[in-house]
Amino acid sequence: MSSGYQEHRAAAIEYVARAFHETYEKSAPAHNYPTRPESAVPWDQVPERNKALMREVVSELEALQVIEFGPLTRRVIATTMVEQTDLEKRLGRAARET
Repeated sequence: MSSGYQEHRAAAIEYVARAFHETYEKSAPAHNYPTRPESAVPWDQVPERNKALMREVVSELEALQVIEFGPLTRRVIATTMVEQTDLEKRLGRAARET
């Protein structure tokens, strides 16, 4: 895959991980659910090991095609950055591997 695609994918993973973290921390109190103090902070202050785990989860969900990256607002514009034939090849290869 091209480096442009990899950069796009990394940015999309970061965007989704951050959005999930911020939404989770904002929503937890309404469910009377205490979160860990070291991670109940803005994304920029979350310990790197926690960020790495969130990124891995998002990456795996994308690989499993549970989520897909499309246009995201403001911070990241996520496009496939691959030609349709390349996308079809990747999807065909993934289907054969499962």
